[in-house]
Amino acid sequence: MLPVVLLLGACAGRAADAGPVERLRFTECADRLPVAEANIGQSRLDRLEFSCARLPVPLNHADPDGAQLSVAVVRVRSHDQQRRLGSLVLNPGGPGQSGSAYVAYWASWLSDDVLSRFDVVTFDPRGTGASEPIDCGPVPADTELSRFPDLLSETGYAAAAAVSRQPMDACAQVLGRRAPFFSTQQTARDLELLRQALGDRRLTYVGFSYGAKLGAEYAHQFPERVRALVLDAPSDPSKDPVAVTEAQVAAFERSFQSWADDCPARPTCAPLGDPRTYVADLVARAGDAPIASRRPGGDLPATGADVMEAVQALLYQQATWPLLDDALAEATAGDSGSIHEAIDHANGRSGADDGVPDPADAGLVINCNDRPPGPTEAEIKAAARRLTARLPVFGAWGSWGLFGCAFWPVERHVLEPPTAPTAALVLVVGSVGDPATPYAGAVRLVEALGHATLLTWEGNGHTAYGQSDCINHLVDDYLIRRAAPDPGTHCPG
Repeated sequence: MLPVVLLLGACAGRAADAGPVERLRFTECADRLPVAEANIGQSRLDRLEFSCARLPVPLNHADPDGAQLSVAVVRVRSHDQQRRLGSLVLNPGGPGQSGSAYVAYWASWLSDDVLSRFDVVTFDPRGTGASEPIDCGPVPADTELSRFPDLLSETGYAAAAAVSRQPMDACAQVLGRRAPFFSTQQTARDLELLRQALGDRRLTYVGFSYGAKLGAEYAHQFPERVRALVLDAPSDPSKDPVAVTEAQVAAFERSFQSWADDCPARPTCAPLGDPRTYVADLVARAGDAPIASRRPGGDLPATGADVMEAVQALLYQQATWPLLDDALAEATAGDSGSIHEAIDHANGRSGADDGVPDPADAGLVINCNDRPPGPTEAEIKAAARRLTARLPVFGAWGSWGLFGCAFWPVERHVLEPPTAPTAALVLVVGSVGDPATPYAGAVRLVEALGHATLLTWEGNGHTAYGQSDCINHLVDDYLIRRAAPDPGTHCPG
């Protein structure tokens, strides 16, 4: 299903000054990180030190002396640091994604200016990665459907509802009374403890996608603690969850059409002929007879729903459009290996049966704890009717995302609107061709925060920092010198 993109917000809890926090004790850990896969140049790699630490945090910040969790923290420090400004904390998004899985990638492209002025720090948010990850167990085989049901029929709605309900019930049962405390509001307070444990007077932060929501929530709770905050590719805080899902499905439809229109410019697309017809035919074929994988990893045969999920995953960045071409052609030839690889990569999974919990479990729990109850069956069906009528490619499949957290059986702590009267100007970054968090979300977040400015990338892709030299230069200047770009600044795609 489509990732659920939810509203931003905050809540009350442990005070910012609730007792001293012990400084982190880092030890070298490059051998436990994906450094070799990050293509860091050897001369740069020789200058970098990768180290790890553990940060104890309360399960419930309203009860700081109660049960505790242990959060994994990773730091990259350059031996060439000069005029150090402090730590730059990054979050890759999700929710459910592990910061430690991305830290070597960030070290490969962050500028020398940034590396010389900051320790680059990330963490695995509570319930993810190496921070006591949530594991709701395997998805039962009988919930894997080869076709996505028609939500406008009674039988189709019932089948989709059963599939949506199963993981929510499983996660709630596994976590029990701990379930409500895996949320963005609690993680924002973890982030405040991390700032203190790093010894920084104020927070310097970059959050991508869901990481932008987390950063906005931090600024809402701790506006006086913000030094510089970059919120890249945020969701729209002005929309309810159903409207957010509808906007996201429409954005993926636009990206699909851009991918198809660009086909003549890509040699990899030539075997597809008419890419729109090609995808429709492949989805129907996989629905009738799922496509086996020739990879040794033991993948299940790919269904029509799997093909659509892979298409979505490879539309996130224009750089991966040729990979989408190749994966579709490979599946047509009878091998769904690249289809599964795209899905695994998008969901932060290794693809191997290595016993590591599926990051989607943490994503589900965190999203559902953040959002209000609903939607109702009537609201889901009305929105599904709109989507299927307007969007021929993603409408029916994307309608699954409308269920959101309708069946989440746990007490929720709904996020409030993301107002943040920070003294420091917040930098929000949006991409006009973002298929996952449409550009309107960045515009609306600037309006909501109260003291923020918008930087626009005229490109196709989800998130902009790291994708554009122009964006990189302006963001770096803001992080180092707190010199925000002029209002209305656009970078070419």
